[in-house]
Amino acid sequence: MERLAGRLDVLGSNTNAEARHQTLRSAIDWSYQLLSPPERLLLQRLSVFASGFTLHTVEAICSWGELESASVLELLTSLIQKSLVAVESLDGDEARYRLLETLRQYAGEKLETSGARAQTHDHYLDGFSRLVEKIAPRLHQPDQHRWLGWLVREQDNLRVALEWAHRQHRYEAGLRLVTALYHF
Repeated sequence: MERLAGRLDVLGSNTNAEARHQTLRSAIDWSYQLLSPPERLLLQRLSVFASGFTLHTVEAICSWGELESASVLELLTSLIQKSLVAVESLDGDEARYRLLETLRQYAGEKLETSGARAQTHDHYLDGFSRLVEKIAPRLHQPDQHRWLGWLVREQDNLRVALEWAHRQHRYEAGLRLVTALYHF
């Protein structure tokens, strides 16, 4: 288990290789430095998702401050082209994306270093609360299977949001999310 936790610092077999090829962290650092500041920012914010995400959830949760909703699609596409974000599946007409766990861990470290971890998690909690509140009334409509499916796919992300609310004593925000999830 310790090896998995420290996967970013595992040494390669060739210690005569360039510095960027000696550890996984060095290789990812090298790639990270090639990203534009908005790409870095989006990658950091994507690290809070426990499971996959859709363009719609990224726009709802990651678009604040210097990152505008209109630029998210272009930035996400760029991260996909650079193999930093994987396309997980197509669900009807909407793609689902994810970060490989090693990249998620690395981006999470960068988010922590940036000092924006708490603010990002707050946006994550508030964004999922807004999304679930919009979906809740649709759970009683003829296309409820679509929305129940969305909630099932987002279950791990919703748990992270609730855990954040609990750890940060944001009980009102957590209660807001739980209340919207009541019928689920």
